[in-house]
Amino acid sequence: MMARVEKALWVGLSSGLLDAAFGVSALGFSFRQLFGVIVVIALHQLIAVALAVGLNALIPNLGDDLARTWREIRLYGSGGDGEVGRALAVVVWSLSLAMSWGIASSILNLLTGRFATALYEHILQAVVVVVVFVTAAVLSWRFAYLIKRLPFKGPLTRLRLGLGCVVISVVVYAALWVWRDLVFKEIHPVLGVILVTHGLGVLWAQWPTPVRRLRATVTSLIVSVLIVWVIGGWTQASPMLRRGAPASGVCVLALDLLTDWDGDGVASHFGAQDCAPFDPRIFPGAVDLPDDGIDQDCYRGDLKSADVAVGRQTDLPAIGNVRRPKKIILVSVDALRPDHLGSYGYRRKPTSPHLDAWAKEAVVFENAYTTGPYTIAAIPGLLTARGISQIPNYIADKGSYRLADELKTLPELLRKMGYKTGAVTSGLDPKGNGFAQGLDNLLVVTKSKNDTADSVTKYARHWLKKMGDKDGFLWLHYFDPHDPYFRKK
Repeated sequence: MMARVEKALWVGLSSGLLDAAFGVSALGFSFRQLFGVIVVIALHQLIAVALAVGLNALIPNLGDDLARTWREIRLYGSGGDGEVGRALAVVVWSLSLAMSWGIASSILNLLTGRFATALYEHILQAVVVVVVFVTAAVLSWRFAYLIKRLPFKGPLTRLRLGLGCVVISVVVYAALWVWRDLVFKEIHPVLGVILVTHGLGVLWAQWPTPVRRLRATVTSLIVSVLIVWVIGGWTQASPMLRRGAPASGVCVLALDLLTDWDGDGVASHFGAQDCAPFDPRIFPGAVDLPDDGIDQDCYRGDLKSADVAVGRQTDLPAIGNVRRPKKIILVSVDALRPDHLGSYGYRRKPTSPHLDAWAKEAVVFENAYTTGPYTIAAIPGLLTARGISQIPNYIADKGSYRLADELKTLPELLRKMGYKTGAVTSGLDPKGNGFAQGLDNLLVVTKSKNDTADSVTKYARHWLKKMGDKDGFLWLHYFDPHDPYFRKK
C-alpha cells in the first residue's frame, strides 16, 4: 500500500507542476506566485493519494488486473480469438456509462423542486442515481459477457479501439479549442489534458511495485496536508488557485462547498476570506450596516456613517411632454467596450461614427453597471430592471440558468400595452435561457460566433418595414465584438 501512496505522490507532483506551469503562464511570473505553486502541487498530491487509496479499497487487485489486461491487449493487438468480442464489450460499457449519466441527469432535473423539503429531494435523487447506475452496470455486465463469447474474428481490437478514441478525442478537443463556444471559453483549454494525465497517472500508481521507503512517504504526505491547510489559506496563494492553474481551480470550487461552514455561499479557505466562517450574516459582499459595531462585509472594519458617500443629484435635461412612441428598439452589443467608443472619449481612430452621431442628440450615461459579468447573467437585469438580489436563482451554473417565469420582462409589459414584440439575435438563443418571455417573434440569425451584424440589421429592417405604423418593440442583440475574432479579407 505504501508503494502505491509513494507513486501517487510522484503522480501528483508531475500533474501539479504541469497545472502550475499553465497558471504561471496565465498570471505572469512573480515571487508571490510561488506560494500558489506550492499549494497547487500539494493539492494534486493529496488528490492523487486519495484516488489511489480509494481505488485500492474498492478494487483491491486493481494493479494485478491492470497488468494482466495490458498483457492481453498487447498480445491480441493485431487480432486473435475472441478479441473482437472483448473490444465490443468495451464499447458496450462505454455506451452504458454515457446513457446512465444522461438518464440520471434527466431524472434529477425532473425531481428538482418537486418537494417542499430539500432533504427528501436529495434522498430521492441519491436513490435514483444508485438505481440507474446499478441497473445499467448489471445489464451491461451480462450483455458484455455474452458478446465476449462470440467466436468470430475481425480487424477490431482493444488496442486499435483505444488508439482511435485517443485520435478522435484529440481532434475534437483541438476543434473546441479553436472554435470554442461561450461555455468552453470559460474553461482553460489545457484542463482536459491535465485531468486525463492525472487520471492515467493514478491508474499507473496502482501498478504492482516492490515496497518503498515508508518514512519518507509518510513525511511527504503530512507535509502536503500542512501546505494545503496552512499556505492554502493565505491570500497570496488565491490568484494561482482560483484564476491561474486550471485543474486546481476546478478542485478549489468543489472544496469551497466543504469549507463553507455557515452556508452563506462563501468559503473560509483558499483565499475566499470569509472572516466569520460560523456566522452566516457575515461574509464578503454582505451589506455592511453603519455604526453597528459589526463588520458584515469583511472589509476594513465596521462601516461608519461619516464614510458613507452621499450621491449628488443628477440634473437631467428637460424633455417636455412625452408621447407614446410608435417604435421602441433595444440594442445590446455583446462584449463591446465603452472606452473604445468615440462618444466615451476614444480618439485614436474612429470606431463608432454612427453611435457617436446618435449620442450627440441622446441621453448618454457616463457610468453604467451590469448585473452580471457574462452575457446570460447580465441579460436578466436588462430585461427585468432588477438587481442581483431581486432575481431568483441568479447564482446558477452558466449552462443551466433560466430566467424565472414569474418575472415580468420588458417585452411582456409592452405586449400588454398593445405593442407587437420581436427580437433578432446573434450568438444567443433567448429561448434556451427563458429570455424569450413576451416575444411574439424571434429570429436567431446564428448560434455560432461568426460576424453577423449585417444579417441582424437586414432582418431588423425587414421586421420594421413589415410592422408599418403599428406599435412595435424590437430587441437586437449583436455579437460581433465578442471573440473569436476574424480578420476581414
